Amino acid sequence: MRYSYKIKPVDPRNEEQTLEAMSYKKMLKSLVLKFPKQLVTCCYKNKKNRPQTKIIDTKDIKIKY
Repeated sequence: MRYSYKIKPVDPRNEEQTLEAMSYKKMLKSLVLKFPKQLVTCCYKNKKNRPQTKIIDTKDIKIKY
């Protein structure tokens, strides 16, 4: 995989996980399945090798079945 994303839920009961995906959009699809209706923090390095941190609310992401 091209990128690795470190996912940490805001809820302190869950641990940090690493997801690998070819793009940010594809990572979002798998994120909704693993963390439904949760607030998570996503850290990764973009294609210019700069660190990025985003806070994502998975209940707002819509996926097609």
